Amino acid sequence: MFYSIITKARDTWFDSKDCHIKEIVSYMQKKAALRDAQIEAIKTYLYLKIKCQNKPLWQLFCEGHFNALSLSEIYQKLNANAHTFIDYLRLNKAALSLYDIALHLPKNDLQQYIHKNYAAIDYEQIFKSLFYNVSYTDYLFSLPMGAGKTYLMVAFIYLDLYFALNEPDNKSFAHNFLILAPSGLKSSIIPSLRNIKDFDVSWILPEPSASKLKKLMKFEILNQSKTNKKSNKIQNPNVAKIASYQPYETMFGVILLTNAEKVILEKLDKDVLQDLSGENEQIWGSANELRDTITNIPNLGIFIDEVHHATNEEIKLRQVVNEWNKKGSVNMVAGFSGTPYLKSSEKIIIGDNVKIEHKEISNIVYYYPLIKGIGNFLKTPVLKTAHTLNRLEIVEQALKEFLKDSKIYENTLNAKMAIYCGSIENLEEQIYPKVCEILADFRLDSSHILKFHKGNKSYPEPKNALNEFENLDSPFSKIKVILLVQIGKEGWDCKSLSGVVLAQEGDCPKNMVLQTACRCLRQVQKYKNEKALIYLNEFNAKKLAEQLAQEQRMSIEEFQKGEEKKLIEIKRYDRTKRLHLSPIDFYQLKLIFSNSITKSTNPSECLKSLKPTKDSLIIKEQDLNNKVLNISIGQRQSKEEAYFNLWLYKIIKESFHTLNLQDLKPFKNLLKELFNKITLKENDKLYFNPDFDRKALESSIRKAFCDKRELQIQKELIPQSASLLIASKFKSSVFADNVTAFIPTQDIVQRIIDEDEGKIGVALNKEEQKIITQLESLGQFEAIKVMQQRAKTFLEEYHYDKDKTYHYLPYQTDSAYEREVFNEILKLQKFKELDLEIYYNGDNALSDFKIQASYKNTNLGKYTPDFLILQRKQNIIHKILIVETKGETFAESFKAKKEFMDEFIKFNNEEFGYKKFGFLYLQDDRDKGYELIEAIDEALKFFELKE
Repeated sequence: MFYSIITKARDTWFDSKDCHIKEIVSYMQKKAALRDAQIEAIKTYLYLKIKCQNKPLWQLFCEGHFNALSLSEIYQKLNANAHTFIDYLRLNKAALSLYDIALHLPKNDLQQYIHKNYAAIDYEQIFKSLFYNVSYTDYLFSLPMGAGKTYLMVAFIYLDLYFALNEPDNKSFAHNFLILAPSGLKSSIIPSLRNIKDFDVSWILPEPSASKLKKLMKFEILNQSKTNKKSNKIQNPNVAKIASYQPYETMFGVILLTNAEKVILEKLDKDVLQDLSGENEQIWGSANELRDTITNIPNLGIFIDEVHHATNEEIKLRQVVNEWNKKGSVNMVAGFSGTPYLKSSEKIIIGDNVKIEHKEISNIVYYYPLIKGIGNFLKTPVLKTAHTLNRLEIVEQALKEFLKDSKIYENTLNAKMAIYCGSIENLEEQIYPKVCEILADFRLDSSHILKFHKGNKSYPEPKNALNEFENLDSPFSKIKVILLVQIGKEGWDCKSLSGVVLAQEGDCPKNMVLQTACRCLRQVQKYKNEKALIYLNEFNAKKLAEQLAQEQRMSIEEFQKGEEKKLIEIKRYDRTKRLHLSPIDFYQLKLIFSNSITKSTNPSECLKSLKPTKDSLIIKEQDLNNKVLNISIGQRQSKEEAYFNLWLYKIIKESFHTLNLQDLKPFKNLLKELFNKITLKENDKLYFNPDFDRKALESSIRKAFCDKRELQIQKELIPQSASLLIASKFKSSVFADNVTAFIPTQDIVQRIIDEDEGKIGVALNKEEQKIITQLESLGQFEAIKVMQQRAKTFLEEYHYDKDKTYHYLPYQTDSAYEREVFNEILKLQKFKELDLEIYYNGDNALSDFKIQASYKNTNLGKYTPDFLILQRKQNIIHKILIVETKGETFAESFKAKKEFMDEFIKFNNEEFGYKKFGFLYLQDDRDKGYELIEAIDEALKFFELKE
C-alpha cells in the first residue's frame, strides 16, 4: 500500500542534484555482482537512511516526506469554498499525507471525512496505528526466495558502517548489528547466514574502503546452550561473547547472529509482556541474560530474516525490541519477507464508520514480486499435475521424467530432485525402495540417494545425513535424489535442486506448498535459461494456485512464464579506424617483493629460553547497570588428554608447511621438557594443564625455527601499449532495459554512422576516405586537415564535432556526473581551439587502458580512468590528460589512488622526456560552490604548456 508511494519519492530524490549516492549505485551496477532486486532495495535503504534520516515511517508521513500531491490539484477537485481546508493542508503536512493516501483508496468516504473534520482528526495517532504503534524505526523489505536476502542484509550492514565511519556522530547509521533467524530453523537458517563472511565488499564499495571495512567486521554466532536463567555471572557462553567487547561504548562493526527464540520473551505473564517498566524491570533483567546484555550494545541495527506478520513470535519480538528501544540502544529494525500481502485485511478506524482497510503489510518499504524473479535470477518452473491418487505412481512419473532430462551444470553440480515423503514410515518402507528400483533402470545405485529425517523408534536418523545435506551444492556430491520428512520447507538454499515432488496431502504443511515447491527455483548460473520440474498431486496443485493468488497476486500460468522482459536492442559501432585512434603508450610501475634473512635462527637457544605463561580465567560479576560487583579467578573445568607425539604433530600442522618432523627430531628432549611443564598426571593419564596458555607456547616454538627476514621492495617501470577499445570484447549489439545509460541516443548514433558512410550530410565519402589514406602514407597531414574541415558534421548543431569523440558508439554510463562532465568538455571553446579529442574509458570491460596503482608499497589493484583528452602532433597522439570523476561519497576511497596518480604522471613524463601526461580530478561537490567549467578550463592549459 505504501511502498509504491515511498518508491516514487525515492526515484524523485535519486534523479535530483541533492542525491549523493548515484556514484555508489553506478559502481554497483558496473560491478554487476548484485541482482537488480538487490540494487533497487539498496537505493530504497539509502534513501530512508540519508534523505529520511532513518526516522520511523509514521513520523516520515507526518512530516510529509512522501507527499507528491500539489495543493492546486486539490483545489481543482474541490469547490471554491475550500480555501480554509487548503490553507490547513498547506500548514499541516500530516493532514496532506493522509489526504494523499485517501485519494489512492477505491472509496472516497475518507476524502470527504477529512474535508469535513480536518481540524478534529488526530493525524499522528492514525499514522502510528497504521504502522503498528512501534516507537522505533521499522522497515520491511519484501523479496522472493532466491533474490539474495542474506547478501542484501550484509550489503546494508557494510553501507551503514561505511557512512558511520565517515560520520561517527550521525545517528542515522548503525554501528553494530544483530541478525535474528526465525525460531525453529536453527539447522537451516544459521548455517546459510554464516555465508555473510563470504560477501565481497568490493561488490558495493571500491578499494581501499572495501578491504578496510572487511577488516573491521567481527562475527559472533550466538548458538550455544543457555545457562541458568537466574545466574548473574558472565558464564553464559553467548553472553560471554558479547561481554568480551566491553566497554560497550567502543563497540563497532560487531555482527551477532542468533535465533529469534533466544531473545523472545518466554514464560512470562501477559501482564508482564504488556508492562516491562517500573517494578517489573527486575523481571525483565533476570528473565533472559542474553536479552539484557544486548540492551547494552550501542547503535544497534537489527535484521530479522523471514518475518511472518502477526504471528505470536513476531508480536513477542516487537515487545522485546520496544523495550530495547526504550533504553536507547536500537538504531533501526529491518525485516525481510517473501510477500507484502496479508491473509486478511487490516482496518484502522478513523471515525463515523470511516476506516482505512488494506491487505498489505503497511511497513513494507520495498517490494520485488516473484514474477519478476522467474527467468531473471530464478529457474523457470515447469509444473506437472498428476491425476492419480497413488503416491508411488506419482513418484515414478516425476522421477523418470526428471532423470531423462537430468543435467550436470557447468560447474559440475549434479541436478537433484527432492521428494517430500510426509512421514518417516512412508520414506523408509515405500518411497526409498521404489526410488532404488527406478534408479537401477538408469544404472544408478543407492549411493545417489540421500535420506534425511530426524529419526523415530523404528528408524534412526540416517548416518552422516546432515553433513551430506549441507554439502549438496559441492561438486563432490553424487546425490541425485533427496528424500525428506519435515525438513527443507523453508530457509533451505540448494542451487542444484532442480525438481520437487509433493505427491500427497500432508507431504508439507498445507500453508507452505508455495514455499516448498519453490525450493528448486534458485538459479545455478547467471543469465542461463534454467528449468525446474515441480510435480504435484491435485490437492497440492490446488493449494499452490491458491497461495500464488493470495501471496503473490499471480496465476499458475504467470508462475510458469514469469514477467515478459522488455529488453531493447542497442546497436553498437567501432569507430577507432575512422578516428585513427592508435594504442596509448605509457609505463606501468611494477613492485617486486623479495625478502632476505637478517638473522639466522638458533632453535636450541630459543627453546631453552621459553617459559610457559599462565592463562587465567577471570570471572566478573556485575549488576544491570554494568557496575562491577566482584572479580575472581576461576578454574577451567575442561580436561584434554595429552600425548607428546600428537602435540608435536599439531605444532607442525599449524606451521603452514614451514616445519616438518625432521626439523623437530634433533630437539626432542628440549620439547619434551616444555611438554612436561604444561601437563599434569591424574590416574596414570596425562592431561594438559588448563592454567597454561598452550597456544602461545606452541606459537613461540614455531618461531624458534624461523629465521628473521626483511622485506625488500624494488620498483621497475614496464613499457605498455593499451588500446582504448578491446575489439574481441566489443559486440555489434547488446540488449538492455535501461536505454538512458547509453549516450548518445540510438537515433543520433544512426545519423553519425550514416554520415560516416556518406549516406547523409556532407561527410567524406568512400573515395575521399581513400584519398586521405594515401595522403596519410605520404605524411601530408595539412592536406588531410583541409579535407576534413570540408566535412561539416551533424553534431555541430549540438556544438561539438563527432570526429573528436565517440571511438565507439554508444558509450554506456549510469553516472549523471560523468555525462555532464563529458558534455561540458565537448562544448568548451578552449577544447575546440586546441583541436582536442575526448574518449570515454570508464567501461573496464571494453578498455585496455588500466593503470596498476600502488600506495606506500601496497598494491591497490588496477584503476580504469573515466576519460582521456588527447592532443595530436602530426596525427600522432602527443599529449594525454587523464580525467577522473568522483561523487562526494567516493572521494575518500579514491584518496590513495589520487596520490599515486601524481607519481604516475611524474615517472611517465620523465621517461618520455616531456610532459606527455596530465591528471584532472573532478569531484561532484557543486553544492559547496565548486565550478565545474572553470576547473576544466583551467586544466586544459596543460595542452598549452611549452615543452
